[in-house]
Amino acid sequence: MDYCGRLVGEGNHHKRYHHPMDKFFNTAGPNKPDIHYTLLPIQRVNWPELSSLIAAQKYFILHAPRQTGKTSLMINLMHF
Repeated sequence: MDYCGRLVGEGNHHKRYHHPMDKFFNTAGPNKPDIHYTLLPIQRVNWPELSSLIAAQKYFILHAPRQTGKTSLMINLMHF
């Protein structure tokens, strides 16, 4: 084994040891809190107002620039 944890041998077909990945900032697609740095949705929106709209079955608009967490917010709201 070399100093990077790779198996030394013939060719490049040997597997590396798995090291747990540190969290990182997501730049594409929905945020996954287990692997990405994440702000909880309750910290990002007016939850009392939004939950009352949802409870009353009212429409609301989620308008924000691209890649600011709109999809991640909606995915997380499904679990509240």
